[in-house]
Amino acid sequence: MLRRAVTVATATVGVVSLATAAFAYYALTSTQATATYTVPSPLASATDPTTVAVSWTAPAAQLPGASYVVTNTTDDHTVCTVVTTSCTDTAALPGTVNAYAVAAVLPGTSWTSAATAFSAATPDLLALTVGAATAGTSFTVKVTAKKWSAGSLVTDTAYAGTKTLAWSGLATSPGGTAPVYPATSVSFTSGTSTTLSATAYAAGAATLTAVEGTRRGSASFTVAAAAGALRFTSATPSCATGSITISAAGGTFVAKVSRDKDAYGNTASMTGTPTVTLSAAPASKGTFSTTSLTYTAGAGETAASFTWTATGSNPSVVVTAASPGLTSATCTIRQT
Repeated sequence: MLRRAVTVATATVGVVSLATAAFAYYALTSTQATATYTVPSPLASATDPTTVAVSWTAPAAQLPGASYVVTNTTDDHTVCTVVTTSCTDTAALPGTVNAYAVAAVLPGTSWTSAATAFSAATPDLLALTVGAATAGTSFTVKVTAKKWSAGSLVTDTAYAGTKTLAWSGLATSPGGTAPVYPATSVSFTSGTSTTLSATAYAAGAATLTAVEGTRRGSASFTVAAAAGALRFTSATPSCATGSITISAAGGTFVAKVSRDKDAYGNTASMTGTPTVTLSAAPASKGTFSTTSLTYTAGAGETAASFTWTATGSNPSVVVTAASPGLTSATCTIRQT
């Protein structure tokens, strides 16, 4: 019968100190045999205030079926259980030294390294608070500098004056509109910034990140789609550019009206069965087959189409589709 014992290396990130490590096999027989396998020391590296990358190397003769358990022993949470030799702690404590232990685990038995196995110092944190966000409408942002003190995260009241922050994370909308970030020059008083503003145009899950020196922080939130923007679809000719040219008297514009996107290309709410009202200016230069269209529940496009027919020559006629709570659509019709 074999008894296997594990000793795991220690390391400290920043000023790195390494100790030896080994897996040892002890055969408890009358003739005792011992084989030792050196394990390169584990390493930890903080990539941001709450993220630490951890890695190590398996011994040259890997234990059959072995996996590894990594624990953050600073607050005793399990980072990972893996058969590979690396993982990431995404719940590291910011602004302090996070200590880790790695254990080799075999079926039915495990060994745990000392709590001082290896560690990484994480930078201080910027905590972001954002207000309710709707695509195309500015929302509020406040930044608070945090530090680790006496076992808890507190506001760093010494963080004051004008700081230069780099912003990132927000996506460009499906329609191609880029986000507007807060100002880069930000004033702090006792660790808290003035109220800032930003505008997101891409609806859905969003992340806003701020970085100042070694400090960084992110906020995850949801951006609501803007009100649906009406547009002419299934149209002949197409009015995708906002204008068309048809023949003079007798020329037609045929289209349905869609509500499934907002002005930035995000999927919009399609609740209810609103009515679309059609009009033209000047009204005397053409006729509509109908001046009212409706949606079925949940539909993005009107069930029917309309036809506008020119009754005389005019250099420009604007056809408008309007519905309460939705952004109107217009098409400028020019005649040959």
